[in-house]
Amino acid sequence: MSSERDEVDPSQAMTNLDRLLQSSGVVVGQRETASGGLRRIFLHAGQISVATEPTEITTILGSCVAICLWDPGSGVGGMNHYMLPNDIGSNYVTARYASFATSEHSRRAALT
Repeated sequence: MSSERDEVDPSQAMTNLDRLLQSSGVVVGQRETASGGLRRIFLHAGQISVATEPTEITTILGSCVAICLWDPGSGVGGMNHYMLPNDIGSNYVTARYASFATSEHSRRAALT
């Protein structure tokens, strides 16, 4: 059984996603300084961002999870965006897995 949704070309889907993000004013795949000095970051799955200056971090979630942390005392905040709860082995560490993304996010925030 095939549906119209199954027949979407993945490269076309990304193009449509990029168009949607661009039309909403979200920066895709890069860091940009908006008017007023506010940094804007778009986080894809498997990415982590930590900032000490005013920053707007945006992501899109489907079945993924994003964790946002903010420490008002130190002024450090950030987000991680992961896909799966556990990694597949000790030789495969990536922010696509919660077990690594969450600890790495906390580590980076503590070092900032």
